[in-house]
Amino acid sequence: MDWVGTFTDMCDHATTGSALSRVAALAVRAAIALLVLAASAERLSAQERVVFRHLTIADGLSQNAVSAIMQDRKGFMWFGTKDGLNRYDGYQFVVFRHDPFDSTSISDSEITTVFEDSRGRLWVGTQGGGVNRFDRARERFERVRAGPTRNVTAIAEDSAGGIWVGAFGEGLFRLTTNETGEVSAERWSHSAADSASLGDDRVRAVLVDRRGVVWVGTETGLDRRE
Repeated sequence: MDWVGTFTDMCDHATTGSALSRVAALAVRAAIALLVLAASAERLSAQERVVFRHLTIADGLSQNAVSAIMQDRKGFMWFGTKDGLNRYDGYQFVVFRHDPFDSTSISDSEITTVFEDSRGRLWVGTQGGGVNRFDRARERFERVRAGPTRNVTAIAEDSAGGIWVGAFGEGLFRLTTNETGEVSAERWSHSAADSASLGDDRVRAVLVDRRGVVWVGTETGLDRRE
């Protein structure tokens, strides 16, 4: 009987040892899983790391304060700054600045917005010289006399090819070009006596949506023109 009892005690010890082995195995598995997760997280972190390349005046940019960015249909990048319009081909910059002795230069060097229309024409808004249209073939600028004179903030196009221009202080314009290339303009401005007029002449943003509705963001709210 004593032997049987002793045998029973030995079975209990074996069971305890087996349980400990299972616990140890689970601990090892958990440690391995943590190591795998840590390695995966490290690789994911490395993959998600974003690297920015800095382009400055040392690379040929005309001025470091960039106010407008646009890519044209030919792939060129255009950057407007406080001191010139920059065209970038991925390797070097070509800079366009105002030259008071050249009537075909851009009307002002402080660029506020750049827009390419559906026909590939480039329109450039400036702070002190209104709107310019760029002649790609001759690389010359034509000042659009019919548009705003200064503080151009936004340019958009409607389905009919009309160019909408917003100016801070001068309201909203729609420019149209005839067959000879001459530009004419319609203008909308605020009138205190007309509740249906533009809400504010200090226009900050313009967008023409897919239905042709013109949205105008002003200093005092949002206007919508059907």
